[in-house]
Amino acid sequence: MAFLFRRLTDSLFLWRCLRPRRHSIIGVLLIAMAVAFLLTCRKGTPTTLRIAMSSEPVTFDPHLQDEKTTMSILGNLYEGLTAFDPDMRIEPALASSWENPDELRWRFHLRQGVQFHDGRKLSTDDVAFSIQRARRHPKSMVSGFMVAVRNTQIIDETTIDIITDKPFPLLLRKLGFIAIVPSDSPDEIQIPIGTGPYAFKSYTKGKELNLAAMKGYWRGTPTWPHMRFVFAGEATRRVQLLLDGSVDVAASLTGEVLPRDSRASECMLRMRSGLAVTFLGLRVNAPPLSDPRVRQAINLALDRRRLVRMGLADQAEPASQLVNPQIFGYVPSLSGTVQNLPEARRLLKEAGFSDGMDLDLECADGMERESVEIRSQLADVGIRVKLVTLTWKEMYGRLAEGRVGFFLAGYACDSGDASDLYDATMHTRDTGKGYGESNFMGYSNPALDRLIEEANQTMDMLMRRDLLEQATKIAAADLPLIPLWSNRTVYGLRAGINWQPRLDRKILGFEFHRREDG
Repeated sequence: MAFLFRRLTDSLFLWRCLRPRRHSIIGVLLIAMAVAFLLTCRKGTPTTLRIAMSSEPVTFDPHLQDEKTTMSILGNLYEGLTAFDPDMRIEPALASSWENPDELRWRFHLRQGVQFHDGRKLSTDDVAFSIQRARRHPKSMVSGFMVAVRNTQIIDETTIDIITDKPFPLLLRKLGFIAIVPSDSPDEIQIPIGTGPYAFKSYTKGKELNLAAMKGYWRGTPTWPHMRFVFAGEATRRVQLLLDGSVDVAASLTGEVLPRDSRASECMLRMRSGLAVTFLGLRVNAPPLSDPRVRQAINLALDRRRLVRMGLADQAEPASQLVNPQIFGYVPSLSGTVQNLPEARRLLKEAGFSDGMDLDLECADGMERESVEIRSQLADVGIRVKLVTLTWKEMYGRLAEGRVGFFLAGYACDSGDASDLYDATMHTRDTGKGYGESNFMGYSNPALDRLIEEANQTMDMLMRRDLLEQATKIAAADLPLIPLWSNRTVYGLRAGINWQPRLDRKILGFEFHRREDG
């Protein structure tokens, strides 16, 4: 899942060394540190782009995951018929053009001269296979993007029709998440073979992934012949890798690492708000979280502004709902929850927990500071939380297996439409239709299901917005997911790297260039 942000623009931050006061030894030392840091940032292999990530891929099979870091990494290996630019505008990718012969049929013309990493030519057979695999694979985590697709029809070697069972205005955007793989791909892909700018070279579990630029890539030759992803769960560790010249880019630098290291560098910081909302997930089909009074008590116990201030060093914004203001389906009139400790205690007592309750909260490593603040706030109403910290890969696996009752995660509507969230996480799980593949909460509300399905086939955008806003209000009332904050993501770059962060937070090597004055 895209588990882990108002109209948003890029901000470019340059870390400046602090000017020393007259006769200040500390100031002189800070300048020395800055010079040393700048020199280490300029070091590195000229042919390899090295990137420190917070976690490793959960799989190399693009249809068996919908997880943010995995999608980011695999975006260098695989492509879809369509793609998004850094500002989430749709653009052609493996399809060079398309048209609508009628309201239920989309005709795509494949780009000529595209090859897979093993040298095979891209064909319409590969496209048809990939779409059906994404829809029907029993372990598919992207079937929610294909809920309206009924079939495909190959017209010739370069032309294919995608047929929907109802008008589906978002198909072009949804196809951007469906990677095209070879038609003879195994049931579970272990060695990735795609058409992307980089090909798989080697992988050391828990440590690093190495990629090599694909010769003859249809967009042209990438700037860097090689990419290396280095996995480091702790943000402080990613900063240190940047400081000592071991990587060129450090991703996801949030929270307390910023003020400490900003004083000692001439490296660039790039910051961008994104599309994700972080939330608490609650398994609602088993006690005690099946009781809506308990869920509401948890919701009322939380002070989101304090969470952002204490847990994230103000590198986020409190969230009023599960989608951000720039997402189609956001409800401007839906205000955020205000902390109310007496009411939270009353609801817990009414639910039979006058002496409080015990819960395990599962979170991924790197989110400990946020989790500790959540634990502290819930303790104020008698909810005793035990923190269970796992690697994100371990936690994602437990979520997929239905073994988690209470968790901290996030979701990004990367298409810019709230249907991403509702189709995948809030609709009753229905593998036949492709809905609910990331519904890890056991949540089901038939009224919400009907709204989701109706919105997906409504061409009138004003009507769609109304339907999605109704869905947002139901989700806010039922609380299978409790929204907490919208993140801003910070990246550290060594001198000489030219790159603008993407709204969807993907890190695509083809978009990195050398700064001429670097």
